[in-house]
Amino acid sequence: MIPGSDRSYMSLLDEMIVSQNRYSYHVDQSWVAYYDQRDKWVSDKFVELMGPRREPDSEVLPHHMNLASALQKRLETLVLDQLRHARNDFGFSRLALSGGVALNCSMNGKIEASGIFDEIFVAPGSGDDGLAIGSCFLAHNKLVGGLKPAKNNDYYLGSRASDKELVDAVENSGLNYSKPPDLFNLTAQNLVDGKIVAWFQGGAEFGPRALGNRSILARPFPADIKDHINARVKFREYFRPFAGAILEEQQNHYFNISQPSPHMLIACQALPDKQKEIPAVCHVDGSCRIQSVNPDDNPKFYQLIQAFYELTGVPVILNTSFNVKGQPIVNTPIQAIETFKNTMI
Repeated sequence: MIPGSDRSYMSLLDEMIVSQNRYSYHVDQSWVAYYDQRDKWVSDKFVELMGPRREPDSEVLPHHMNLASALQKRLETLVLDQLRHARNDFGFSRLALSGGVALNCSMNGKIEASGIFDEIFVAPGSGDDGLAIGSCFLAHNKLVGGLKPAKNNDYYLGSRASDKELVDAVENSGLNYSKPPDLFNLTAQNLVDGKIVAWFQGGAEFGPRALGNRSILARPFPADIKDHINARVKFREYFRPFAGAILEEQQNHYFNISQPSPHMLIACQALPDKQKEIPAVCHVDGSCRIQSVNPDDNPKFYQLIQAFYELTGVPVILNTSFNVKGQPIVNTPIQAIETFKNTMI
């Protein structure tokens, strides 16, 4: 959404959500109802002041934008205040984040840009799905002991399809297919020509972000290509932004960020002189959720971006998840083909 600027919303949220004791906060429960009305979440008092919830596909009004912006700013203020206290009190210089709120890439970007920590790591499976990894670590330590988890950027842990499964799925679909001798250059040229590409390879990503194995791809220009994808491919709201997948070694030439962002969980500012090159992946405030791609973590996706870079001089492509609104990311070749056939990819 367009970032809002109505100070009255921020003042109200300052009163609704109050910082307490450096590491805690208090929510005025007269404004919320999620503890006994999950279909409603907020109280009648909230609705009376703010208006009813926006229904899916209804118009986004200025007060919707202002409220969303104020909520985001309140979250970022509270989290940054607590992290500053933590750095001063405990002295650690690196931060690992998990939990559902850690999927908020705008908040993560503010943490990274603040310079409070030398490095931040955001677990890709930060939501409930990440409990599986934690459970494995806990069980291992109880049964065997001595486990020292290391940072791992290989989160392509999901199901894989064999070559036979891929060919069988395509042949049974009735679609024509070929095996081009230079897949990367051909695909890059299709992107240059303005085509939308469905990209399915390897293991499915662990976590909610498509990182180049179950992705819909496009060139990052012109700006209106994102409107086409939202309306005719993803079938979702016009304001939803897209991520930019960039060659890791090129990221500092395009974005103001001090570390790689391999899991698409940090939003940062695009450099002013580069925003015009990649408008389809830049939000209205110049921010972008980026994915830093290197040849070790995902060699095929890296080769594709490299081929696009050689053709255009731009080391960035638009990357969004291979699904449509209301559906999970495709997992199998059959799901990929059905989504391909039912969209304007």
